[in-house]
Order: sequence, then structure tokens, then C-alpha cells
Amino acid sequence: MAHVQKIWSLCLLCLLFGGALPARAGLFSSDDELTEYQGPDAGMLALSLGAYKGADYSIYNLFFRTHDGGKTGRLTYNLGARPDYSSAYVAGVVRTYSLQPGEYEVYKVELYFGNGFVEQHFSSKEPFAIPFTIKPGRSVYLGEFRAMPMEGRNLFGLPAHAGAKFMLSDQSARDIPIARQQDTRVADPEIRIPDPAAIGTPLFERLPAGAP
Repeated sequence: MAHVQKIWSLCLLCLLFGGALPARAGLFSSDDELTEYQGPDAGMLALSLGAYKGADYSIYNLFFRTHDGGKTGRLTYNLGARPDYSSAYVAGVVRTYSLQPGEYEVYKVELYFGNGFVEQHFSSKEPFAIPFTIKPGRSVYLGEFRAMPMEGRNLFGLPAHAGAKFMLSDQSARDIPIARQQDTRVADPEIRIPDPAAIGTPLFERLPAGAP
């Protein structure tokens, strides 16, 4: 029993603190995990991942993979870490990832909530794909993925966490200089903000024009 408790404690630590590690890797690796490609023809993925302030999810994960589904990668925003940008309304991080040229897709989001007493995990249920292409020596910017937490009701009719929607927008004027500080290979990126209508799931919406 004590052995099982130790394993559970380790898993909980991985969940809570995984986002404090480098954004490209988790505590464990496998042959199915994308690692940063260092070849001379490497291309760069850049985006930002954030949330409206007041949201109390602990960790936001955005997963992507090769088009054939063979290898996966993860980008993380951990509220316990220092944000790359912050305003009165929103805070988040800019993430870069060097990849081998080819076809990829964002395919899953996950959220975690923890307050010391309750642990909750939310994952996108409907399958979706946000495709993007990595070209040799080029960069692509997918915009900001901004989480807008949703509230539901529990069995007692009280407010309860119900996941989030992600507002998509072009924040390149803010994000690209930050991305270049992280990796000088990010230069003159192709801006490819996903179209929510083409994704085909209510999980994503366009950030209204003029929204802070």
C-alpha cells in the first residue's frame, strides 16, 4: 500500500510541476515524443498560450503531432511560472519549437485544476485538427490560444468547473519579439491564424475585434 501511495505522489508531482520544466519535454520521454529538431533545415513553430486572469486552472496543455500521428509534442502554460506577457485582463507565455519540415496538426487541449483538496482534469472530447506546415528554414506563427474558462453546475446546483473555450487571435506584434528572444531562428514568420469555422468544434472561437 505504501508503494502505491509513493507512485501516486510521484504522478501528482509530475502533473503539478511538469509545466515548470522546459516547454518541449515532460518528465519522461519515449520514442513517440517529438524532440526539438536541430538539423540545418529545421523550421520553427511559434504561438502563445494564455488565459484570462481570474481563471484558476493550474496548467494548460496544447498537444500537436505529425500528420500521420506517429509522434507528439506538447506546449504548456503553468500559472505557477512567470508569464511572458501580462495585462489587466490576460497573462500567458510564448512558446517556440524547432521541427523537421513536414505536416503537423494541433489535436488536443488539456486543463488541470488543483487547490490542495480537489484535483480535476479536463480534456477536449471532440476530435479536431488544426493543420500547419513546417518549411525548411522558415517559421510559422499560429497566433494566441487564449483560454476562457467555462462554468457549469454540480449535482448540488453549485458553480463548478466545466473546461474552457479558446479564443484565437493574431498577437504577432507582441509575440514575435518574445519568440525571437527565445530562439533567434524565429524570423519573418508566416502568420497562419486558425479559422474556427474550419476547425469544426465550438472549442475554438475568434477573439472579437477590439477585445483587450
